[in-house]
Amino acid sequence: VNTIDPIYQQRTSAAGRMFASSGLAPPRLAQGGDWFLEPWEGQGNPEFSLSRMEELGHLVARIHAMESDWFEPFRKMLCDRWPGLDKVPKGSHVWGWTSRGDLLDDCSEEVREIWYGTRWFDPETPAACRIVTVHADLHPGNMLETDAGIRVVDFEYSCVSHAVQDLSFIAAKCCNDDPVQKQAFLESYLRHTGFSATPEDVQALHFDTEIGFLGCHTAPLELWIAHDDAERWKSKVALYKPLIEEARRRPDLRARVLEKGVVGYLDDLSSFCFSACPLSFCSLPHSEHNRLLLNDDGTISPEALSTLVFGLSNTGGLLELVPSSDVRAFHFKLESETAASPDAPALGTAASSAAGNVAGAAAASSSSTSAHASGGENSEGQDDCFRLVLASNSALGLGSRNDMRRLVRGMAIVEIPVMTPAAQAVVLCRSGPFLVHTTCDGRRLS
Repeated sequence: VNTIDPIYQQRTSAAGRMFASSGLAPPRLAQGGDWFLEPWEGQGNPEFSLSRMEELGHLVARIHAMESDWFEPFRKMLCDRWPGLDKVPKGSHVWGWTSRGDLLDDCSEEVREIWYGTRWFDPETPAACRIVTVHADLHPGNMLETDAGIRVVDFEYSCVSHAVQDLSFIAAKCCNDDPVQKQAFLESYLRHTGFSATPEDVQALHFDTEIGFLGCHTAPLELWIAHDDAERWKSKVALYKPLIEEARRRPDLRARVLEKGVVGYLDDLSSFCFSACPLSFCSLPHSEHNRLLLNDDGTISPEALSTLVFGLSNTGGLLELVPSSDVRAFHFKLESETAASPDAPALGTAASSAAGNVAGAAAASSSSTSAHASGGENSEGQDDCFRLVLASNSALGLGSRNDMRRLVRGMAIVEIPVMTPAAQAVVLCRSGPFLVHTTCDGRRLS
């Protein structure tokens, strides 16, 4: 027990007594300022499989049925300790993190403000939105097998918050990364708490549970990352927010979250880049047969330096396309592309074209400007799709000699660019907040 933080000691003891009085934890026989005594119970930690999801759902329903007034005195103490915490909703993920007072103290005021104000992974389903007593650290190591059923220990994160705080952590730690087990656990929980448990209800709660994990400790946004590297943490918050918001809106992305889990979903998006990020057609081998030259008529010959960089605005407009070490401009336009394929969502339409007229080195990419092409407003399952074509010679477009594509520090890279017939030019799909490089027939490249 933390002997330095008196709020921590008091709230942990109060939570332990609450769980014990409900028959969910070993009883406390005696306790002092920094110690407590409990009977030795149990036969070790439980192991979970599909057959035990019913029991696990019932256990969490019992925890969430406990009274919740016990935390209010501690909530007031915590608000007095950290200015701004009084503006945080009672169901926020932040309350569990207040058990780590030294961590919150060491984080910058900016980090705390971001964390306090984060709402984009809050739950939306009635069961997940309830304000209840949560353990907030329920993994097998904090559970005991007993003759009377599973009991729980270790109440350092326990507080009163959204029910999703427990559901998310348990789904991540006790269900073996198996969506079938997760949904069986959640279906049991819904039944034992008196909520409707149709397949649609379970799937909706499952989605809340997946994205709610981002507020938990051990998750990709946990505050320990902010403590060690605030800039890295802030960049992850900025990265994940639009990806989660887009998943809420699009059924195909919601399904991916349910299938892979939120961590797997976010990891998979390494094949995407945001619409404001630069893309680079670059790094040809240093061979005379693999160099490109911009000719006066706008065509390219295989004799000059290869690195080309262009950026796209948040509206999908072309900002620039420049050759490195060359001051001559490429004149490109964005042509709308409406072709679709069974392998990609239906593609929406965009503004017909916009010319980019830019000069300078690739290093100047952040300061150059040009005309913008605004993408049409995406509807569910649709993408805005553009073809990059030389404005000075409409018969040619920028293509790729192979389908190699990778992402380096947010910059998408397509290797071995060549000039190609306009009908086969590089196609960029603006899929919500991110871009996808596709083949000429609409198939996405990963």
